[in-house]
Amino acid sequence: TNLTVDAGGIITANGLGYTEGHGPGAGTGGYCWAQGPSHGGLGDEKTNDAHGNIYEPTDLGSGSGTQYWGTSGGGAVKLDIANTLTVNGTISSDGGTTAGGCNTGGAGGSIWIDTDTLNGSDTGIISTNGKNGNSNNQGAGGGGRIAIYYNTDNWNLSNQILASRVSSQGGSSGGGAGTIYI
Repeated sequence: TNLTVDAGGIITANGLGYTEGHGPGAGTGGYCWAQGPSHGGLGDEKTNDAHGNIYEPTDLGSGSGTQYWGTSGGGAVKLDIANTLTVNGTISSDGGTTAGGCNTGGAGGSIWIDTDTLNGSDTGIISTNGKNGNSNNQGAGGGGRIAIYYNTDNWNLSNQILASRVSSQGGSSGGGAGTIYI
């Protein structure tokens, strides 16, 4: 079997993880003193709570704190493609973004891919990014976890990681980076 994610196409579990206040690394507090939720990377202001398996990621991203319109973490995506996976579009499990004025964003989720051949283009994206709180420089969610297993890499995966097309970044206001295993 083959799978092609066309340019403009999307496979997503964005915001489908643990809900606000839930998960092993759930955010705490709320408003402008919130601590961000964790998964593969620590949430802003967190000193522990990173969780999940780097080699076989299936954990959901933890949710934000519970005050003022919190949000969920990223969900989990598992793709087992016997022949060729072509990534011209987006495969994502990012944390959710809050509508609240100061609460945190969600932690990134998990993506686990097994394929024989990996193809793609510069329009392809694979991400488990944590998100910032809305209008807040505190409480960003940590990145999630990505694992990609393949025999043939025609996409030049290392370059895609360097160009942030394959990413597990924490929210830019202090969330820790997640993990990418290839």
